[in-house]
Amino acid sequence: MNSLVDLMEIQSWTHLFMTKSPIMHEDQVREFYYNMKFNEDGSLHMMVGDKKVHLNEKMLWEILEVPREEIKSVVGKLCTKHFANECSKLLDMHRQCTIATSADLFPMESLCKFEPLNLPALMLEHMHKMVV
Repeated sequence: MNSLVDLMEIQSWTHLFMTKSPIMHEDQVREFYYNMKFNEDGSLHMMVGDKKVHLNEKMLWEILEVPREEIKSVVGKLCTKHFANECSKLLDMHRQCTIATSADLFPMESLCKFEPLNLPALMLEHMHKMVV
């Protein structure tokens, strides 16, 4: 497998890991997800503290400053059996206990294949999955 740094550089995501992020407190994150409501267009809105927050793919793209290309959904997508087998060998080797489905591994395999991912769209999709 390629190094994580190489994979992030190819996606133009390196800057996301090079700047210090503000500290998020657990109660704020919980409130963020607990109050999240999704609109029909895929955008979301919620209240965090006394602030109204509205996010959509374009806003996340502007905040993150990453390309919006290609793969924007993992719904119904699966990784190859070969990739799943290789990942399970790595887990066995390190004796880590985790549960990952073939759908969970799909974005990882896409990164390893240098396929461009639409991070803002995938983030919104993931948030929706976590709330539902």
